[in-house]
Amino acid sequence: MLSNKQVEPFEPKKLEFREPEVTKCELIEQIDDFEIPSMPYGRNLEIHIQSTWGDPYYVGLSGLEFFDNEGNQIKVEEIKAYPPDINILPGYGDDPWTIDKLIDGTYFTKDDLHVWLAPFTPGNDHQIKVDFGKAVTLSMIWVWNYNKSRIHSFWGVQ
Repeated sequence: MLSNKQVEPFEPKKLEFREPEVTKCELIEQIDDFEIPSMPYGRNLEIHIQSTWGDPYYVGLSGLEFFDNEGNQIKVEEIKAYPPDINILPGYGDDPWTIDKLIDGTYFTKDDLHVWLAPFTPGNDHQIKVDFGKAVTLSMIWVWNYNKSRIHSFWGVQ
């Protein structure tokens, strides 16, 4: 349907031309020098635990294994956790479920002497900090979840 409305004439806007900040050659050189890392590289690793498989009070793991880009297991120099373990709770103090158990070489286990257990509070930050002692290329991490029994599997990291 046509209208009797008067149409204003079209006036093209003037475009401004700006010189690029880098030349095409410089841009291509920058792109050629850029490499997308396929595997992380570094000395320290932080793991932040956000949730368990359902338990609101405890979190646990049976082991952590780290492998380099050639498939070799990486030796861990130092491992720490925040909170460290259940020994910080009242009534505990000599419990064997400490963070060093995560790297003791026994992973597929239900044995209390080879697992880590710590207090868990939903919404709080729970961390495991790993120091490899030197910068390494990390290609794979095996996480051995807490698996003492079907009931206690809720303590595992989700």
